[in-house]
Amino acid sequence: MGKRTRIQVYLDAKQKADVKARSERERTTMSEQIRRAVDAYLIGIAAGELNLLDEAIKAAARELLAMAATLDEANDRLEAVLAELERRRAAREAG
Repeated sequence: MGKRTRIQVYLDAKQKADVKARSERERTTMSEQIRRAVDAYLIGIAAGELNLLDEAIKAAARELLAMAATLDEANDRLEAVLAELERRRAAREAG
Protein backbone atom coordinates (compact mmCIF):
# COMPACT_ATOMS: atom_id res chain seq x y z
CA MET A 1 0.00 0.00 0.00
CA GLY A 2 1.27 3.45 -0.88
CA LYS A 3 1.58 6.50 1.30
CA ARG A 4 -1.70 7.37 2.92
CA THR A 5 -3.32 10.77 2.65
CA ARG A 6 -5.67 12.09 5.27
CA ILE A 7 -9.15 13.07 4.08
CA GLN A 8 -12.35 13.97 5.83
CA VAL A 9 -15.48 11.92 5.17
CA TYR A 10 -18.93 12.67 6.51
CA LEU A 11 -21.08 9.71 7.52
CA ASP A 12 -24.57 9.73 8.92
CA ALA A 13 -25.04 8.32 12.42
CA LYS A 14 -26.11 4.85 11.23
CA GLN A 15 -23.20 4.57 8.81
CA LYS A 16 -20.76 5.53 11.54
CA ALA A 17 -22.32 3.06 13.98
CA ASP A 18 -22.24 0.27 11.39
CA VAL A 19 -18.61 0.93 10.43
CA LYS A 20 -17.65 1.09 14.11
CA ALA A 21 -19.47 -2.18 14.88
CA ARG A 22 -17.84 -3.94 11.95
CA SER A 23 -14.40 -2.67 12.85
CA GLU A 24 -14.84 -3.91 16.43
CA ARG A 25 -16.15 -7.26 15.21
CA GLU A 26 -13.21 -7.69 12.83
CA ARG A 27 -10.69 -6.07 15.19
CA THR A 28 -9.67 -3.39 12.71
CA THR A 29 -9.90 0.37 12.66
CA MET A 30 -12.77 2.31 11.18
CA SER A 31 -10.28 3.76 8.69
CA GLU A 32 -9.34 0.26 7.54
CA GLN A 33 -13.00 -0.60 7.03
CA ILE A 34 -13.51 2.54 4.95
CA ARG A 35 -10.37 1.80 2.87
CA ARG A 36 -11.67 -1.71 2.19
CA ALA A 37 -15.05 -0.34 1.15
CA VAL A 38 -13.41 2.16 -1.21
CA ASP A 39 -11.22 -0.59 -2.70
CA ALA A 40 -14.26 -2.81 -3.26
CA TYR A 41 -16.16 0.07 -4.85
CA LEU A 42 -13.26 0.93 -7.15
CA ILE A 43 -12.98 -2.62 -8.48
CA GLY A 44 -16.73 -2.83 -8.95
CA ILE A 45 -17.81 -5.17 -6.17
CA ALA A 46 -21.33 -4.39 -4.97
CA ALA A 47 -22.26 -4.44 -1.28
CA GLY A 48 -24.46 -7.50 -1.81
CA GLU A 49 -21.57 -9.33 -3.42
CA LEU A 50 -19.36 -8.48 -0.44
CA ASN A 51 -22.00 -9.87 1.90
CA LEU A 52 -22.16 -13.09 -0.13
CA LEU A 53 -18.39 -13.33 -0.09
CA ASP A 54 -18.29 -12.75 3.67
CA GLU A 55 -20.86 -15.50 4.23
CA ALA A 56 -18.98 -17.88 1.94
CA ILE A 57 -15.75 -17.22 3.83
CA LYS A 58 -17.46 -17.82 7.17
CA ALA A 59 -19.00 -21.07 5.89
CA ALA A 60 -15.62 -22.22 4.56
CA ALA A 61 -14.00 -21.43 7.91
CA ARG A 62 -16.66 -23.47 9.75
CA GLU A 63 -16.14 -26.39 7.36
CA LEU A 64 -12.37 -26.21 7.77
CA LEU A 65 -12.74 -26.30 11.56
CA ALA A 66 -15.00 -29.35 11.26
CA MET A 67 -12.50 -31.02 8.95
CA ALA A 68 -9.68 -30.29 11.39
CA ALA A 69 -11.69 -31.85 14.21
CA THR A 70 -12.34 -34.95 12.07
CA LEU A 71 -8.65 -35.21 11.26
CA ASP A 72 -7.77 -34.88 14.95
CA GLU A 73 -10.18 -37.72 15.78
CA ALA A 74 -8.73 -39.90 13.01
CA ASN A 75 -5.22 -39.15 14.24
CA ASP A 76 -6.19 -40.13 17.79
CA ARG A 77 -7.65 -43.43 16.53
CA LEU A 78 -4.55 -44.10 14.45
CA GLU A 79 -2.29 -43.45 17.42
CA ALA A 80 -4.38 -45.86 19.52
CA VAL A 81 -4.13 -48.57 16.84
CA LEU A 82 -0.38 -48.09 16.50
CA ALA A 83 0.04 -48.23 20.28
CA GLU A 84 -1.99 -51.48 20.39
CA LEU A 85 0.11 -52.97 17.59
CA GLU A 86 3.28 -52.03 19.45
CA ARG A 87 1.90 -53.54 22.66
CA ARG A 88 1.08 -56.81 20.84
CA ARG A 89 4.50 -56.89 19.16
CA ALA A 90 6.23 -56.38 22.51
CA ALA A 91 4.08 -59.14 24.13
CA ARG A 92 4.83 -61.54 21.29
CA GLU A 93 8.56 -60.90 21.60
CA ALA A 94 8.45 -61.32 25.38
CA GLY A 95 6.35 -64.35 25.28
